[in-house]
Amino acid sequence: MRRLCLFTGGFAAAAGLYLFLLHGAPGVLLAALAAVCALLFLLRRPILRRAAVCVLGLLAGFAWCRGYEALFLRPFADLSGETAAFSAQALAAPQESSYGQSVSARLTLDGKSCMAVIYFDEADGEILPGSLLSGTAKFTTAQEKHLRGKDYDLSRGVFLTASCRETLHAEPGRASVWLAPALFAERLRAAIQSAFPSDTAGFVQALLLGDKKYLDEEDASNLSEVGLSNVMAVSGLHCCFLASLIGSLMGDKRKKLRCAVTIPLVFLYAFVTGLTPSILRACIMISMGMIAPLLGRDNDPPTSISFALLLILLKNPFAIASISLQLSFSAVAGIIWLTPKLTALARGKHKLLRAAMLSFSTTLGAMVFSTPLACYYFGTLSVVSLLSNLLCLWLVSIVFALGLLSVIVAAAVPQLGAACAFVPALGIRVVLAIAGLLEALPFHAVYFNTAF
Repeated sequence: MRRLCLFTGGFAAAAGLYLFLLHGAPGVLLAALAAVCALLFLLRRPILRRAAVCVLGLLAGFAWCRGYEALFLRPFADLSGETAAFSAQALAAPQESSYGQSVSARLTLDGKSCMAVIYFDEADGEILPGSLLSGTAKFTTAQEKHLRGKDYDLSRGVFLTASCRETLHAEPGRASVWLAPALFAERLRAAIQSAFPSDTAGFVQALLLGDKKYLDEEDASNLSEVGLSNVMAVSGLHCCFLASLIGSLMGDKRKKLRCAVTIPLVFLYAFVTGLTPSILRACIMISMGMIAPLLGRDNDPPTSISFALLLILLKNPFAIASISLQLSFSAVAGIIWLTPKLTALARGKHKLLRAAMLSFSTTLGAMVFSTPLACYYFGTLSVVSLLSNLLCLWLVSIVFALGLLSVIVAAAVPQLGAACAFVPALGIRVVLAIAGLLEALPFHAVYFNTAF
């Protein structure tokens, strides 16, 4: 049994227990876990030592949750409900929200800084990544939202929400190298809007950048109803598309060069799209999969996924509450567990049959664990999701590759953007048409938010 998997399983369980059940880890619990761990190691039986590794993960998880809370959350605990002046630096461009506008920022208050989301009605200057912001706001802490059952902010490392009571003051700031991905994302958004027709630009922006605010409401509803919402949220799927595109352009012979190019580019893409847990997981797994053969080692998917989860939880143990993380890891766990078993059935068969079986088994594997979670969180089961993914995912991968190349060309030479965007725009219309046809089928989805 893989020890890293056992340790990570215990660590993740501790994070979940700490956040949802224990609301803290008393010192006596940590001492008891340490004693149990030592006892199991001393007994020197293989199965007990494996259990000890899992208990050690629990101990480390509880200890890190306590330390993370003390270091990053408690310094701002007294601000809940308070109104005070603040200064901040914008980390992205503003977005429309149900409360006016919002902007992610590094907020500074009384010499302490943290990630925050600032809500405001109007600003007296243009807000871009790196802009300096100031004003007076009422604060809500992530802990207070957690007590209300809202863990979205806590899971992504946002510790404060600031509601600006007056006009937000914005002035130009000096953008650092850390803001380069956000500035690049803004340039890509502008290129998308200029190159693609209005009926496809929103889809491209959602597909490439995970920004769904320009996606037509009917199209978004159709995609969600037929189980294609995964193409609208940037995830590991998109990282695989990017890695495949780079591999196709470079070929398979120069493995070291391909590795040296692919790994930095997928991490750059992760930063451009917001560094969500699902895409960070994919970056780590792709990197390990490419590096292992160069070091003369076999890539072990369970070890890769465990290592990725451990790194994400070390960065923020409360990311365990992220729906994106749970869906992403459950989908990959299903692929690791089920897909090899199904593809083995087509071994020795015709090449086309093997390719069809690989596509079917990968789609089914991704759904086997993630579908129950999606039903629980979203209250809907798309009956046609397997069919829609089989019909559309291969086309979406082509649209992603051609769309990304078109946007890069449009950003460099705007005059060529529309011509390059013609083919991917056609592919997008086909995907949307298939989604519309499947959504029109009777009983295409089952809803759990009614008694029927």
